[in-house]
Amino acid sequence: MTDYLKDYQDYYRVRMERYENDPDYKFSYLSEKAIYDAIMSCNELVNFRDALGNKNELNAVALTKDQYTMRVNHYREILETVRVLGPERIMAKADRFDNVMDLIEMVNEEEMINMREISMDHIYFFRDSLVELDNIEVYETADIPGKYKSENKKFADECRGRLRERLTELEKDMDQWKSGYRFDFNLIMQERHRRIIPFTDDVILEKINER
Repeated sequence: MTDYLKDYQDYYRVRMERYENDPDYKFSYLSEKAIYDAIMSCNELVNFRDALGNKNELNAVALTKDQYTMRVNHYREILETVRVLGPERIMAKADRFDNVMDLIEMVNEEEMINMREISMDHIYFFRDSLVELDNIEVYETADIPGKYKSENKKFADECRGRLRERLTELEKDMDQWKSGYRFDFNLIMQERHRRIIPFTDDVILEKINER
């Protein structure tokens, strides 16, 4: 005859052991252990329902905390000061929940807020303008006969004009998401953005001043 109680006890023991001694899943281990202890306290399977209580709901909270703890630690380590905001808020709020659907709703809301924050925190305009900025430098510093200098100045002015048009259009588009948005050139030298531009600081600062 099948011993269903023992089968369930073995099942929850394996679930608990999956996270045992795993430093990334400390909350999940404690949660799984609480469920395992509950099933082990039962002499009959029918008693498990009462012993379990809301521990399955709290198990979802524990897993969420573990997952977002890893994100927080990773983003802090690589100085992603904006991407870390969502995970930090989720971690701060997670313990308030004992209902999975409410927890999911909170996580989704915070993820959406963080996506908007990340969208506001970008330097794509500058990165995508580097070729144009190089052209400006060439037009303005090239050693050429004097008769061509006025033409090169015209080309440099046209490049600057295109960049300013793009910037105006960008700020107009982003203003729909954040009122009063202005592209922040100070972001460029911050580590999370600086590391994606393969130039020295002197070159980047020179390009910023060419705008």
